[in-house]
Amino acid sequence: MMLTGRLRVCDDCRRAGARTTLPYNEYLKTDWWLHRRERALKLAEHCCQVCNASGRLEVHHRTYERLGHERDADLIVLCADCHRLFHSDGRMPY
Repeated sequence: MMLTGRLRVCDDCRRAGARTTLPYNEYLKTDWWLHRRERALKLAEHCCQVCNASGRLEVHHRTYERLGHERDADLIVLCADCHRLFHSDGRMPY
């Protein structure tokens, strides 16, 4: 197992895309995630990528396939309302 800060990644998972062995809620507290989150917000110009709102932004994982080693395309910035809509039925009204 490789230890990167608080992010623990097993060797097999690291070769397959560096998935974390931390519980998800702990992963979201790591420096790595905070860095990835800030990068996603910057790339989205601090706006929801669905409705263009700029308040209460959240970074949503489009896939957990590379958790702990996310690509830019694995993440999408959503405002809290769009994020809630997505999780309520998995679709966006736009």
